Amino acid sequence: MKVYKCKAMGCYKMVDNYGYCELHSNQKKELPEHKFRKPFENAERPNKELYQDKRWYAIRRDLVREGATCMYCGASSGKENRLEVHHIQRPKGNEDLFFNRSNLLVICHKCHLRITGRESNY
Repeated sequence: MKVYKCKAMGCYKMVDNYGYCELHSNQKKELPEHKFRKPFENAERPNKELYQDKRWYAIRRDLVREGATCMYCGASSGKENRLEVHHIQRPKGNEDLFFNRSNLLVICHKCHLRITGRESNY
């Protein structure tokens, strides 16, 4: 029978299943609530209504068709990666800035997550 080390950090007890030892079996329940939150779950969304606008769908569709590759890494759209449209300057409810094509970049999902995460830390 194969044995594994307990998944609890710093514990070296061996268990027969890939999980926690008896001492740490409640570990997951005791983790702080923030460990289970989704990224950007509590983010402000001042442009929420604009993302539902028909003009946004048309601009996004046209830009992705024209661009066809990520402006940062050069990835193209496929099963594992999709192209998205990113606002260079945050519109924060400003409709003119939101729909301004010169304020938009076509980037892949991975780059979009990285950039948005970096921007949200400021």
